[in-house]
Parts: sequence; structure tokens; C-alpha cells
Amino acid sequence: MLSSSSQFERNAWSTIDLLEQSRCKAASSRHKGLLLIDHVGHILALCRTRAHVRARTRRMLSDLSMLSDHTLRDIGINRPDLQWEASKPFWRA
Repeated sequence: MLSSSSQFERNAWSTIDLLEQSRCKAASSRHKGLLLIDHVGHILALCRTRAHVRARTRRMLSDLSMLSDHTLRDIGINRPDLQWEASKPFWRA
């Protein structure tokens, strides 16, 4: 009787250990998933920030392109450099 009770107790603890390990693995997977979501969110925020900076740069280049060559020279910019900068694709700017 004592041995079957001990066996039952060992099986119960073994089952509890397996359940705890399973729960820990699931929590670890959720944690990794959250870290991945945070990482993706950070990358998207970075892309959005770069897009805003590039849009602001394009507006500035557009405004500068309306100035006369004399005014551009006064601020230290020449028209070919301005056109070269404006022609860059977004991934190189």
C-alpha cells in the first residue's frame, strides 16, 4: 500500500513537473514572440522616421529649386548639386 501511494505521488509530481516545463516553454515562446513584435515595431518606427526625414528633405529641395542661381550661390549651393541631390532615389538619400 505504501509503495503504490509513493508511486502515485511520484507520478503526480512528475506530471506536475511536466506541466510546469510545458508552461515555462509556452511562456518563453510568448516572450520571444513579444520580443520579435517589439523588434518589428522598432524597425517600422525607424522606417517611418526615415520616410518623414526624406519627405522633409524633398520639400526643402523643391523649395530651393525655386530660388534663382544668384540666391543659391549666396547660400553656397549650385544648381547641379541641387539637381543631383534631388535625383537620388530614396534608398540612397
